[in-house]
Parts: sequence; C-alpha cells; structure tokens
Amino acid sequence: MRDTLRKWAFRILHPALIQLIRKEILPCQRKLMKFIYTLKKSYLLRKVSSNPSSAMAHMEMGDLLYHLGQLEEGIRHYEKAIEIKPDLFKAYVQLELLIRLSGGEKKEDSKGNTLFDYVTYDLKPPSLDKLVACCRRMVEIFPDSEEANFKLGNALLAAHGSYDKAMYFFHQANKLKFKQTRLKGNFGLIFIPSLHRSASGYVEHSLRNGLGLHNGCAIPANVGWYPDVIISLPSFALSSWPVQDAVISYHIPATRANLMALNLSVDKLVVHVRDPRQGLVSYAHYLRYLKRTNNIYALLEARLPEDYFLLSFEDQISWQIKNSYLPVAINWINSWVEAQNDPTFYPKILFTTQEHLVADNRSFFESILEFYEIDKSRFQFPDKPVFKPNTHMRKGRVDEWKEVFTSEQCERASNMMPERLKKMFDRPEH
Repeated sequence: MRDTLRKWAFRILHPALIQLIRKEILPCQRKLMKFIYTLKKSYLLRKVSSNPSSAMAHMEMGDLLYHLGQLEEGIRHYEKAIEIKPDLFKAYVQLELLIRLSGGEKKEDSKGNTLFDYVTYDLKPPSLDKLVACCRRMVEIFPDSEEANFKLGNALLAAHGSYDKAMYFFHQANKLKFKQTRLKGNFGLIFIPSLHRSASGYVEHSLRNGLGLHNGCAIPANVGWYPDVIISLPSFALSSWPVQDAVISYHIPATRANLMALNLSVDKLVVHVRDPRQGLVSYAHYLRYLKRTNNIYALLEARLPEDYFLLSFEDQISWQIKNSYLPVAINWINSWVEAQNDPTFYPKILFTTQEHLVADNRSFFESILEFYEIDKSRFQFPDKPVFKPNTHMRKGRVDEWKEVFTSEQCERASNMMPERLKKMFDRPEH
C-alpha cells in the first residue's frame, strides 16, 4: 500500500517539480552564474593586465567571456593564447567553437538568455574562411589529433562544399581512431569485400574464430541484390564511438557509394578474389545446389532466365559466360583494381586470392595478419576445409574450368578477361 501511494505521489508531483525547476530554479541559477562571472571578469582583467604573456590567463579570460556570451572578445583572447603558446590544443578547440557561435544569429529565450546552436555551420563567408583557417592551423600543429582532422573535414564541407578535401580529413580522423584502437591491443574491423564463390565464407569464419571474435555486423548492409549490394555507415563513423572488433565480409562492388562509406569506416581492407573462370564453374554447380535445397531467396537473386535448369550443363556454362557470372565477376574485380588506383579512395587494399588459399593455407592467413599488424600468436590457424560433392563446399579447385569448358568456351572466357586479370590468375605470385 505504501509503495502504491509513493508511486501515485511521484506521478502527481513529478510534472509539477519539472515545471518548478524550469520556471524558477534554472532562471535563478543562470542569474547567479552570470553575477559570479561578472564579478570574476574584473579579477581576470587584472590578471591578464599583469600577465599579458600568460597563455593560460588569456584562456581563462576566453572561457569566462564565452560563458557571458561575449564571443568576439572571447575570440581575441583565445587567439592571443595561441599566439603565445601555439601548441595549446584546448585553445584551438574553443576558438573553433566561438567562431561558429559568433558567426550565427543569436537567439534569446523569453527570459533574455542567449541561446546557442552548438553544431551550426550556417555562417557568412568571412566567418567560414576564418573557421577553415583555424581548423587548418589545428591540423598543422596536431596532425595526429582525430578531433582536429574531423573538424577540418567538417569545416571544408560546410564552408566550400569540398567533398574530396573533406573526405580526406574525415578518413585521416578515421585512420587515427583505428590506430588508437590497435595500440590498446584490439583488432579493430577486418573488412573483406569478396567475389561471389571465392571461399569467402570459409575465410570470414576462419578469421573470426581464429581471433576469438563473436558474430557481429560492424558495418550493416542495405538490402540489395548481388552484385548491387550497398553498405551503410557503422555507428562509430563520424562519431566519437569506439571501433568495434569484428570480421565481416560482403560481396560488395567498388561503387561510389560503397567507397564513400569505406572511406569513413575503415583504414584498410582485404579484397578477396578468384579466377572468374573457375568461379563460374563453382557458381553453375552452386545454382544446382540451391535448386536442390530449395533456397528461394538465393535463386531469386540469381535472376535466371526461363527454363535455365532445363538446359544442358554445357549450355548453362555458355549462358553464364555471355550473360551473368563471368561479365559480372570481371567487372567486380576491375572495380576494386580501379579503386586501388583512385586518388580519392584512401584505405589501403590487400588483394588475396582463392588460388593462394589453396596453395598455402597458412601463408594466406599470415598475409592478412601481417597486413592488420596482428601477432600470429593471437590467431588459431584453421584446418583446411572439408570438401564434399553436392554441398556448399564442393571441391575448391583452381583449374577445373580447363576441363569443364569446351575449347570455344575457354577461348571466349579468356578473351573477355583483361590482361591484368590474366596475369593475376594465370601467373600467380604464390
């Protein structure tokens, strides 16, 4: 009974208490603080006058003027503090904030209190130029500051709409976040765009299990049919949230949307590929496996023509060479080769191949560990996969296509492949 009365009393008094705080207590508190700051201003003016070369005295004065809403005067003191002590990081942070606040239109509530929009970049050109200059100087003095790089990227985007320049500094901030993550002994995010039918599931699960990571999707994928899968930004991108340790693999192509998201999400990535001619053989058998197991969603994604399964296996191969798997796979690999040479795409890329995986399983995973600077002692190397006919893991061969394709199919498929891809698979380094 007592608990019930207490709950009802709380429900009745709680709204009234909130109104009392808003209407009476907070205004009184603001008036008291303003009175205290005003008294303190006289003291700090004397302190600055007697110590004009003290950066900290100017910082204190700038902080006080900020609280009083005297922004222009506060800016001058922060600038003076930086002039005296150029490596005073907090002064840059506060100066950037006050430039934004002073450049916007001030608003007041019903009590006459100044209201600030702390995220606004809706400034006039002179203020925007001053803002960019402040952030540039911050990055010059503190190149390893995640916050400084992020602020400069934000200022460039808001001031000039400079997508490429802003993206560079956003990525620098992102890269520094990953660096700090690894210095703490964490793995960070291992992200693997992988070609369809390239043993990508085995690679992903082996890395995840070998590093003792739980299943988790650090980068969500939007709904999309292969090969038009698009990823979304993870929670830690463009925020102060920490990087999540994870291994994730998608069959995403290197489209503009995906490259932009990855610029903001990773500092490096592994692109896993396979000879598309052998991938085609695997895919043709895989479609039969999907039919046998009644995997409706995957069959819909394949977008097969009417009566496809009534064709002979040879004709199915010909259709895939001309219309589906082979041209899509070649374009998919080419998109990532071009991304590696794209000056506006900043993450480092390690290309791995199914051929390397088959030739030397341990060496394959060691190359990934080395790329991510992970000590081998922290990884449990996997056993080789178990292959079984009529399953998802059928054979794992690298040159079966030479036996399955007719001579005409071999010629046509090879002629479709650019020279750089032939070199990647016909004369592999491993």
